[in-house]
Amino acid sequence: MKYRLNTYKTIKGKIKSIELPDSSYGEWIIYSNKNPKYHITCFDPDSELDKLIKDAIENAGGMEPLLSKLNTTFNQNLSLDPTPFLKIKISTELSEVNLSKLPKEWLMKSS
Repeated sequence: MKYRLNTYKTIKGKIKSIELPDSSYGEWIIYSNKNPKYHITCFDPDSELDKLIKDAIENAGGMEPLLSKLNTTFNQNLSLDPTPFLKIKISTELSEVNLSKLPKEWLMKSS
């Protein structure tokens, strides 16, 4: 899938971040070790995985508490957008990036 990939200059060097459109309510890009790894959504009524994600978010009290729980349970380093507050956008491009869904087993065990 094509995503808008932004490159920022920060104090610690260059960081790449995927930007979702403003109309993407209920969607997140999850980073593993500061690299985009998962694209998740919770509003597809026909998807069993989306229902699991929505339930897991509600049970955890939000996306960040859910990621914290998954990090602890499965020894991961998951986070939301890793770009710091102080940054300068140096480039933006549409790029083909293959992101997967969160593993179903993680969501089932975290509930």
